Amino acid sequence: MRWLGRLFLPHALDGEHYFILDERQGSTYLIHGEGFHGVLLGFIDAKRFGADFERMNAALKARVEAGQSPRERSGDAQ
Repeated sequence: MRWLGRLFLPHALDGEHYFILDERQGSTYLIHGEGFHGVLLGFIDAKRFGADFERMNAALKARVEAGQSPRERSGDAQ
């Protein structure tokens, strides 16, 4: 899955965000990242988003390993 986010106008600062699920030795691995391009790229530090990616990945891992869907956790499961 991937999508493109834009700041203001196309090509000013675009970020292509992606998730890849890769099956390896009976397990599923998440490859998660974002690539930036555009004329404003020189004015931001794209590495600053790394900690956010790590937190999101850790939260997703915990949910998957707990075996609960978001609806089950919120009490909305039927």
